[in-house]
Amino acid sequence: PAWVYPNADEAGYYRFLVERDKLLSLAHAGRGLDPAERLGLVSNAWAGVRQGAIAPGVLFDFLPLFDAETNRFVVDEVIDLLRGVDHALVTDDARPTFRRYVVARLAARKKALGWWPPSGHAEQDDDAALERRSVLWAMGELAYDASTLADAGKYATAWLRDRSNVAADTASVAVPLASMGAGPGRLDELREAARSAPTPEDRVIAIRAMGLFDDPAVLRKALDLALGDEIKLSEWRYLFGAAMGHRAGRPVLIAWEKENWAKLREKAPNSAGRGLVDVVGATCSVADRDDARTFFAGATEGMEGVKRPLDEGVESAGLCIALRLHGEADVTQALRRR
Repeated sequence: PAWVYPNADEAGYYRFLVERDKLLSLAHAGRGLDPAERLGLVSNAWAGVRQGAIAPGVLFDFLPLFDAETNRFVVDEVIDLLRGVDHALVTDDARPTFRRYVVARLAARKKALGWWPPSGHAEQDDDAALERRSVLWAMGELAYDASTLADAGKYATAWLRDRSNVAADTASVAVPLASMGAGPGRLDELREAARSAPTPEDRVIAIRAMGLFDDPAVLRKALDLALGDEIKLSEWRYLFGAAMGHRAGRPVLIAWEKENWAKLREKAPNSAGRGLVDVVGATCSVADRDDARTFFAGATEGMEGVKRPLDEGVESAGLCIALRLHGEADVTQALRRR
């Protein structure tokens, strides 16, 4: 046979490893594999890279073979892989090339899905709606695609003017993406949008967008809102979660938490404290991990239920560091060849 899939129907509870040529042969098999197997193939390839058994450079030849993929779950797996590569393996110098690579993988899919259902009414296909969200978010937040961000800006402006102008699904992507490169004026607009939000969903859109600013000074002003009464304790996860998931926001959030820890402890019960230490797991260098671990281990002493999430965060950071040491140079070389 031209190829053999090592876990037919994904029925076995195990990972598999195959060498580069066989991995690419399986990807070329395309429709010879069912969706579960295609998803498993992408997942196993990334697991092999994380384990150190596969050189990550092979992914740049592997992923284009999924450009015509039609199953939403497989598309999401590809996007998750790209996000993982960006977090752990792409240097700042190589990032422009990597972003162009992401656009090449997703541009045709974005064009096919569009920002809005063709009818202009609510999306009737849940899979299409969810895939649209994933693809647009990756094109904007991961690839910083200029056309995607320009479209997001138009929808965000319309939504801020009148919530009824834009569907909630579209606004939930467009407003945060359009806020990444914005300045303090956008923060004022989002604060007003949160205050006057007609629904809880609209308020969440505004708060999440506040955590996506690239400008550290504006992001700090947004985070400061958590220390007052403007953002409720139950809403911290939207603001802090957005900042933690955004490359430009992670170091700002960690520094801000350290500077404001006394105020956060005074305002937050132990349950909220557990969420605050999640930032440790977002680090991916020895210096950043050790600095965050040292600070939070002392700062959370006596807080109930915090040790486990802190330990898990340290472990996640350690895995990212090991992956970076193993594969960053290989990814840099692979991107230079493209």
